[in-house]
Amino acid sequence: MTDKEAIDNLKNYIECLMEDYGYYKDIVEFRDSVEHLEKSLKTQQAEIEKLRNNNKDLLRKLLNRVKEVKKLTRYSLYKKEFSTLNKKLKQKDKIIDEMATYIATLDIEEDICEKTKNEHCDKMNFGECEDCIKQYFERKSENGN
Repeated sequence: MTDKEAIDNLKNYIECLMEDYGYYKDIVEFRDSVEHLEKSLKTQQAEIEKLRNNNKDLLRKLLNRVKEVKKLTRYSLYKKEFSTLNKKLKQKDKIIDEMATYIATLDIEEDICEKTKNEHCDKMNFGECEDCIKQYFERKSENGN
């Protein structure tokens, strides 16, 4: 039996008592108490429904936050990996610069400058053709030779 059915049964019982017996004053107070309980029950049900809706809304927001946190976690992992790769690339660039500087001090410089056909190169500046050397090896790696 639901709360509504129980209240309806009590109301019917009150009506029967009022008709059969002369306890009118007591029965009216009892009926008023039942009506008050009925109003209170409706108010509580409305508040419960309001809380349910609020909980649904909070749960939806929480699930959205969890999704955002998962995305941020993934992003931070990628960011860390990219940072590591970037450091490795910078280290390799430094190594290449050092190698080019060293090769520029060797006697093979003029041959590389001619192969790169760099018009800006001043063959008279021995030891300063790092750009020609880098360009030569870049082209060589691109051609696969």
